[in-house]
Amino acid sequence: DQLEKTDFVTTADEMIQEARELHPSIIAAREKLRAAKENINAVNADGLPTLSLVGEISRNDQLGQSQLAGVPASDVYTNNANIGLQVNVPLFEGFARHYQVQSAEAESQIRAAEYHKVTQQVTLDVWKSYHALISERENLRASEQLVANSHEAFKVAQGRYNAGVGNIIELLNAQNAWSNARQQNIKSLAAWRAARLRLAGSVGGVGLWAIAE
Repeated sequence: DQLEKTDFVTTADEMIQEARELHPSIIAAREKLRAAKENINAVNADGLPTLSLVGEISRNDQLGQSQLAGVPASDVYTNNANIGLQVNVPLFEGFARHYQVQSAEAESQIRAAEYHKVTQQVTLDVWKSYHALISERENLRASEQLVANSHEAFKVAQGRYNAGVGNIIELLNAQNAWSNARQQNIKSLAAWRAARLRLAGSVGGVGLWAIAE
């Protein structure tokens, strides 16, 4: 029974939330925004002094030497180790650094606006597709009911004809109404399936089983 297979198992709000997390367009916009924010940090960091730990180990070999008077010559080995802190201060670059920071911040604002726009568009698409599917579901259910009613009318007309109280015109009209109802039901089912696919596409990455079953 098709009527038992068109109930939603996911609400519109749940689908919208799913789309905001998984839709490819939103993911791409979110990654661009993240990269732009990281670029601001990188540009700011390039203009700051840096502190680093430096170390050096050296060895001086003096062969055949003596450090004390009157002592026979011998080999002398000297090891030296140095460790310290090194501060690197970037040279003054005029206003170039300031402009680089402003440019990075402007890029981040553009990416934020794009992310907001994409998110709004996807949300609107999901909402419209969801309600379109609801409308097609109601049309499908109405066509199912029409098929059932016309079938009952045909059986009544057939019974009347077989009993000799009805005529062939009445029977043919009832049969024609039943046939038209079934054709309408086929069209409604196709429209419902198309709306279901459009909703799945607007959500992005969600299986059809999450929309209706």
